Amino acid sequence: MANPPKNQEWSTQDWNNHWDSGKLSKHMKKEYNEDLLRQEKLLFPDSGKSYRVLVPLCAKSYDMEWLASKGHSVIGLDCSETVLKEFFVEHNMEFSEAQDGNFKVFKSKSEELDITLYAGDIFNLPSLKFEKCDAVWDYASIVVIKPQERQKYANVITEKLTTDASYLLCAFNFDGFVNPNGPAYHTCSKMVCDIFGDHFEITELPDATTEHIFNGKAVAMKNFFYMTKNK
Repeated sequence: MANPPKNQEWSTQDWNNHWDSGKLSKHMKKEYNEDLLRQEKLLFPDSGKSYRVLVPLCAKSYDMEWLASKGHSVIGLDCSETVLKEFFVEHNMEFSEAQDGNFKVFKSKSEELDITLYAGDIFNLPSLKFEKCDAVWDYASIVVIKPQERQKYANVITEKLTTDASYLLCAFNFDGFVNPNGPAYHTCSKMVCDIFGDHFEITELPDATTEHIFNGKAVAMKNFFYMTKNK
């Protein structure tokens, strides 16, 4: 997750403006997330299956290329058309453009990599008609969701998942490090359980907890949660 200035409440347009300025892009790592690589078997328990993986607030994460290279279909969502186009350009992928309601749709033309990225307001996600996903890689997206909108976020994500979906979520705990008040916000285990508990069985992964380093300094603890749909 890139780190925009603290203590500001941002609108979708603010995020779009910041992506357009290039200020966030320079902080994006051009490498796969080691946390995802370590938890691959947990997120994808059936090694012979090709999953449909939802990546909310994906920006231009290199994880999407890695997921697709493993044979999975990737569905990414972000508010910025600019950053989604940058993803394809940086990976030298040709892509098509289309419109689906309020969303701009960018899809890889590669026969080997199945990646479809949607630009729009994530809270309009239920309006999209794509096939439901059976896995979610959610790296710190919840951190930039306003506290009063987090339950809505959990609900719209859940609506697009199959009954057997697995969900790997990373939240940032800033306690003892910094005191953010927008566009990044405090998260904690209780918050995750409160907003997702009605939909999922939740297991925190204490062995996966690590510091989040930004500009050479620890700014938060990364806490991971593995969730499966309630039966």
